[in-house]
Amino acid sequence: MITVKLGAYFLITALLLVAHMLEEWFSGFPDVFPFMFWLGQQFQSKSGAAFFIFMLMSWLLLLVSLVFLSEKKKWILWMLSIFSIIYLFELHHPVRALLLGHYYPGAVTGLLFPFVGIFFWKELRNNFNKSKISR
Repeated sequence: MITVKLGAYFLITALLLVAHMLEEWFSGFPDVFPFMFWLGQQFQSKSGAAFFIFMLMSWLLLLVSLVFLSEKKKWILWMLSIFSIIYLFELHHPVRALLLGHYYPGAVTGLLFPFVGIFFWKELRNNFNKSKISR
């Protein structure tokens, strides 16, 4: 159901996510992001542990996505559309760095997401158009 190109952009995004999560971890993101403090409180844990749990859930979601990609179901395009929200969401890192006037954890790799996203969305749109034609 999806083109090789769209699958490639998805895999590029997966690799970018690995780099992004490593940048976040090694630069202390769990210690500066308020959501991690809140999440840590919900589990009566530290923000670092909450970050680790959050990342494990993210990886599980990514692995499930890869399984569905290999199955080539018709609704995979809709699932990829939901997944593509990440391209906008990760922009908060470089925006926060600009607002603070200094490096913010995740800013370097966070800046790459919109660029990959443009190609991903373009190919996703092409896939949607092809699926409408083939009906």
